[in-house]
Amino acid sequence: MPMKPSSRIWSSLVTACKVHGRLEKAESLALHLVRTEPENAANYTLLSMVHAEAGNWLGVEEVRRVMRVHRLRKCNGFSRI
Repeated sequence: MPMKPSSRIWSSLVTACKVHGRLEKAESLALHLVRTEPENAANYTLLSMVHAEAGNWLGVEEVRRVMRVHRLRKCNGFSRI
């Protein structure tokens, strides 16, 4: 890749791994996102969704607990046509 990947590229890769059932890879990539941008609530939400997809409900609870402790909330998205 000729440029340093942005968080959008990383999150797209996490989503692609999740869609194709590569949940271990998706989890490691999502953890990388959380470590590189710990203030971005969307990264924690993505990690939580990976845990949910894998049926790891303890992981989901842990991510949500961390979000509460750090007072992180993901802004709701919207679109207009």
